[in-house]
Amino acid sequence: MFGKSLAAQAFGAALLLGFGYAGMVVVLSLLTTVTAQMLGCQVDEGSVHQCMVLGADIGKLLYASGMTVMLMLVAMPLVLIAVGAALSVAVGAWLSDFFGA
Repeated sequence: MFGKSLAAQAFGAALLLGFGYAGMVVVLSLLTTVTAQMLGCQVDEGSVHQCMVLGADIGKLLYASGMTVMLMLVAMPLVLIAVGAALSVAVGAWLSDFFGA
């Protein structure tokens, strides 16, 4: 009854996007930290630090990828609003189907 409705699909898509976004940001941040530690470089939110690998400085890249956590802090409320809206639509559709309105 509810499993294949449009509301269920919308809710599933919103959850997948929300958790996928949060998971991607966490994985990228951890990957940045592990890479910097393996190369003996310093990564923090304060400034860009030089990190030479095969004659190329990847400090700016490590800094930018490490700052994605700050992007998540800004964008996460929007993701939560989208998930909440999808949940309200899904519950409304389910109640409509359940009570036959």
